[in-house]
Amino acid sequence: MTAESASAFAQRLRARFPDAEVTVAQPRGEVGIVFSSEAWHDGCKALRDEFGFEQLIDVCGVDYLGYGSDEWD
Repeated sequence: MTAESASAFAQRLRARFPDAEVTVAQPRGEVGIVFSSEAWHDGCKALRDEFGFEQLIDVCGVDYLGYGSDEWD
């Protein structure tokens, strides 16, 4: 079996997750996907069950709840 190109894989992700942001970092060919806060859990399960992922490397989040309060000045 031949390895799938990063751009082809990104296209499959875009087709499966039309509301997610899928990027390919050049020149490394790293594929990234950003889910909404409502969709991340189902997205991760689909990556495991439908795409064969076995390990989660990074999960990042930003809390803007207090953004703009005086502590940000």
